[in-house]
Amino acid sequence: MKSVIFIGAGISGLSAAFYYRKKHPGQSITILEKNEFPGGNFSSSVIDGFTFESGPRGVMRNGHAFFHLLNESNGWHLLKPGRKTSSTRFIWYRNQLNQLGGNPFKTLFSPAMKGVIRAVLRERNLKNSCSEPDESLESFFRRRFGNQITDVLLDAFVSGVYAGDISRLSVRSSFPSLWEAERNHGSVIRGLRAGKEQAKAKRQAELTDFPHPETGKSRFYSTHGGIQQLAHHLAGFFRNELKTGAEVVSLQKEDRWKVTLASGEVLLADEVVLSTPASVTARILSETDPELAAQLMKIPYVPVAAVNLGYRLDPGHQAGFGFLIPKIEKKQILGIIFNSGTFDGVAPDGHVNYTVMIGGAGRPETAGLSREDLLETAKTAMKEFLGIDLQPVVSTVRVWPDAIPQYEVGHYRIVEDILRSGSAHQGLHLLGNWKNGIGVNDCIKSSFYWVKSLPE
Repeated sequence: MKSVIFIGAGISGLSAAFYYRKKHPGQSITILEKNEFPGGNFSSSVIDGFTFESGPRGVMRNGHAFFHLLNESNGWHLLKPGRKTSSTRFIWYRNQLNQLGGNPFKTLFSPAMKGVIRAVLRERNLKNSCSEPDESLESFFRRRFGNQITDVLLDAFVSGVYAGDISRLSVRSSFPSLWEAERNHGSVIRGLRAGKEQAKAKRQAELTDFPHPETGKSRFYSTHGGIQQLAHHLAGFFRNELKTGAEVVSLQKEDRWKVTLASGEVLLADEVVLSTPASVTARILSETDPELAAQLMKIPYVPVAAVNLGYRLDPGHQAGFGFLIPKIEKKQILGIIFNSGTFDGVAPDGHVNYTVMIGGAGRPETAGLSREDLLETAKTAMKEFLGIDLQPVVSTVRVWPDAIPQYEVGHYRIVEDILRSGSAHQGLHLLGNWKNGIGVNDCIKSSFYWVKSLPE
């Protein structure tokens, strides 16, 4: 019987362990998690009737791997659809909320969309003018679509997804379909149109790999009680094999893999699966392979603070998913999520629920700020942007010093080097959101395909 140790009980590690158990039910599994609860960046809390999220909060309707995992694990009853208003999103631009989604008229004529149609039509006739193997998002979009789309729409979107700097992030790694469209067809728009059938076939193949029941018409989904309930649900399959509060300090290969915990306990395994952040994986592997550790350390992370605020207010005050802010607006926050506009039941009757996001590449000092400073910044933002000058009835502050890996220019080369070096160690497997996408669905998909690639 083979023994396998999974280090890290975030969504990558838990989903990998779940699918591994299904494929190899007779093998010994141990899951090690340094925190007291499973979930990694999944961090949900229910306080006085408010359901707060301090990390990821769900997936879009095309998150088939998420739905498949929920169904395969008999957790379909946990699925929570978003409100209809969750499809309405905003950008803060020129001192006002600019609506994107929902009402087409409001979207088309918002200041943030000025010149967008003309820029898209113009892009079809541009030739590929970049011969480099990779390029920053800023360079790519400015070259193809101009300043308005780059400085307003792209920058705001990237603030919400990566909390990153568009002048540093890679188009090849962050938006591979756009990069390939230009490379293959000379134009993003022409390439996307020409690849419609191919994209359709890809979607169908994904549905074949990740079948699941109909989800309904909502565009956004989570789980009842918060996204961390998915982690708790999966952890329930490993009650006797999951060790929390178990920090790994070193990993060495002798006849078998030797895993040493901070407590001094030593575990042995035939194979080890690391699904921790790149910097943590580097620390664990520093003795086994210093070169591999150095390669992993090349992947930077940015800090993000999530300040959750609950107010006694008419719920009608809040509609939509929330808004993001491009850096040209020179504000202190990344954006505000309207939790009560996204999901029903996340606040008591007569109350509303918000999350203020602070930090990112533009504010690296966020990781060192006090809870009081962050809370004050959030309350000031609520007054400035939404006119809410009230004391919250409840609040939480969570700081993630290394919240999101940054797929900077040349990221694909770093990943290639890491995987090449890692493959030299028999029985060592490297997973995580630093290589195949940072989203919840990306992590589950990557873990599924890793298990699928293993021999029977």
